Amino acid sequence: MIDACASLWRTTDGYFDAYATGRFDPSGYVKGWSVQVASDRLLAAGSGSHWINAGGDIRARGGPAPGQPWRMGVRHPEQADKICWVLTGHDFAIATSGTYERGHHVIDPHTGRPATALRSVTVVGADLGLADAYATAGLAMGRGGLRWLAALPGYEVGVINADLEGFCSAGFPALPDDDPAG
Repeated sequence: MIDACASLWRTTDGYFDAYATGRFDPSGYVKGWSVQVASDRLLAAGSGSHWINAGGDIRARGGPAPGQPWRMGVRHPEQADKICWVLTGHDFAIATSGTYERGHHVIDPHTGRPATALRSVTVVGADLGLADAYATAGLAMGRGGLRWLAALPGYEVGVINADLEGFCSAGFPALPDDDPAG
């Protein structure tokens, strides 16, 4: 875990920092990683259709019925009863780092202060551990991280900024006409 966090620190130019709070806290990676491991084991045991939700971070495979994709809602950062996007697919991981549950809890390790420019960062890709860490790093980066997030190979992103404006990478698997401002 320490080695994985060190590698993510390098990959994110120090924005994913398991020591940002002054103590070792790998939670921005380990939750997604553990769900990814569980999903990989289910797949190896023959369960080709399943989804696991751990606090809003999801690893989905297959679909709810043969040939049907999963449909997953991403919670609005200010309105708990609303969603920003409905994501759809057959084999993907979804991780969101946001301010709606624990406030501005992600620290920008370069300033030592809470990251406040973004309200929600959702990353979609094949590996939930990486998606989780990239979402955390993206939230810490703020607006300056939008290009970095959009350029992640094999991952797509949806971001809501502090003004509740939404931004998505070209391949973000949201259903059309979703209004992130709700």
